Amino acid sequence: MNGYYTLWKKILRLTMVCQDHLFIFMEKKYKKGYEKLLLESIKCKPTEHTVWMLNRILNDVNLEDRNVYMDVLKSNSERLEV
Repeated sequence: MNGYYTLWKKILRLTMVCQDHLFIFMEKKYKKGYEKLLLESIKCKPTEHTVWMLNRILNDVNLEDRNVYMDVLKSNSERLEV
């Protein structure tokens, strides 16, 4: 059982590392059109990851049009896909 646990931990760690790299890559596109594509994706089919990425945008203290992002977040918070 210990071997499976160790393997599972490695898989989870690798998954998180890959996700981190994806988010870092996407955040390099921040304020270059990425936000519009992310909003469209969330409106179409929100996922745990896209909503999390939206939350990261909302953490920007200098974010303009915060209400637009909050409206999308609120309107999609009850959808089953998330």
